[in-house]
Amino acid sequence: MRKINKIFLGLIFLLGILVFCNFNIQETKAAWEEYSTGVTSYTWNKPVKDTFYKPGDYITFEGEVLVSSCFNTIDETGEIKFYLGTTQPPTRPADPATYGTYLGKKALRKGGSFYVDSLKVPKDFIGTPEGYAYARIYFRGRYYRTTYIIVASERIRVNHPPLANAGPDKEVFWWKSVVLEGSGSDPEGDPITFSWSCSGGQLSNSHIAQPTYTAPWVIRDSTYTCTLTVSDDKGGRASDSMNVLVKNNYPPRANAGPDKEVFWWKSVVLEGSGSDPEGDPITFSWSCSGGQLSNSHIAQPTYTAPWVIRDSTYTCTLTVSDDKGGRASDSMNVLVKNNYPPRATSLQAKLLDGCPACHYVFSWTFSDPGDSQSAYQVQVDNNSNFSSPEVDSKKIPSESTSFAPISPLSWNTEYYWRLMVWDSKDLSSSWIIGPSFTTPHAYPEPDFSWQPVRPSRGEVVIFDSGQTKTYGGTTISAYLWTITEGVGEFVDGTNNSSANPHLKFSTQTNKIKLKVTDSTGYSCESPEKTLTATLPLPQWKEIPPL
Repeated sequence: MRKINKIFLGLIFLLGILVFCNFNIQETKAAWEEYSTGVTSYTWNKPVKDTFYKPGDYITFEGEVLVSSCFNTIDETGEIKFYLGTTQPPTRPADPATYGTYLGKKALRKGGSFYVDSLKVPKDFIGTPEGYAYARIYFRGRYYRTTYIIVASERIRVNHPPLANAGPDKEVFWWKSVVLEGSGSDPEGDPITFSWSCSGGQLSNSHIAQPTYTAPWVIRDSTYTCTLTVSDDKGGRASDSMNVLVKNNYPPRANAGPDKEVFWWKSVVLEGSGSDPEGDPITFSWSCSGGQLSNSHIAQPTYTAPWVIRDSTYTCTLTVSDDKGGRASDSMNVLVKNNYPPRATSLQAKLLDGCPACHYVFSWTFSDPGDSQSAYQVQVDNNSNFSSPEVDSKKIPSESTSFAPISPLSWNTEYYWRLMVWDSKDLSSSWIIGPSFTTPHAYPEPDFSWQPVRPSRGEVVIFDSGQTKTYGGTTISAYLWTITEGVGEFVDGTNNSSANPHLKFSTQTNKIKLKVTDSTGYSCESPEKTLTATLPLPQWKEIPPL
């Protein structure tokens, strides 16, 4: 009896369970609504934390759903669905597809376990730097077709890789350089780094976007590939390539010439030269660390030294280029020596002689302690700007401190003059301005004649000074006759200071000159003139015949 009672109590217990389960499974639920009655637990292996997934990556999910209600087990119709979203999904979604991007689904194995290793992040997935992956699990009981929805989510990080652009292809001659025009960006604004690699040639820096590429030597035109890889700080990377065509070209040769020495403010010619082994046209370009060049684009420019307080060395570099981009450089040094320029003082302009033209002499005192004059130059002009000097001695190598130009100056004219001197080191002074001066009126020009033109010895010769010229409104105030050769006698009350003296000559050849002084006191002497006195004719006397 006791055994029967136990069996009866067991049947009553089972019937209660069935009634309870049947009541629950008959309850109507809305679509997609979570109903977890009978679900005891669920677990899954979450995606690796702190790992950045990028579009195209695979994410592995693994887990298990345990149900122990009413003896139900998961049958073959159970499935798990996966979505990727950017926000935390709600606990009871109306439709899971509205909260993310569908990745795929997987049928649940018996017992509720699942394993998925082929779910891929869509390439067109656009989300925040940190996205969410979450799974929705759907299954039905074998007997009652009751739908249960289990929502599980795990935060994963989605990273979009950067963009790489290696830039346009390039052409360059061997041993020449060209800048690669690479660039990169990250769609999420992540920090990026650059890394270049080339199949040939050298890069100035392989870790910047736009390095300088130096072409290798080639015996024929050759193409090299350079690849730019852009990486972000989340492991994303992208690459792009471009080609560099290296053309064969022999560069020109450059020779800056020998070193030079020069004193400051002086000039020297640089002896540069260049050539091209293939006969290509070449150009020249000079650069100097100090001083000035007359023309930096010729082979042999004139270098003018700067002012220095001590001997200083400057470097000048000549670069020779051909028309194919080939280039070569060479350098030389210029030693600029310190030397203070000379000076001149006590400048004077003095009338040297006014007969027959206006001649001046210019003088000065050379000044340069411990040094001597080696040359000078004098310019005279009637314009203070010396635009067209009437006298220009040019540079005259001489220690003389005076200069008398051969060309006469004009009378009654104001003149300006200046002087430049050189020391023994060939360093010149600047132009030194002398005092201006005005030339006087012209000096008298004495001239004379006599009658008879061919006198006899002892015959009276009358001299006439009427051909003498005066200037500036002056008159002749004094005469001085001089017999420089021969013998003559003043007669008829005249003498050597008479305007028109009378003379008798006893010699055949006689030389006479006249000096006159005008009312200003200016005197000039005429050139000598030669008077020839002939013997008198014989006197004829008639004699009767014997």
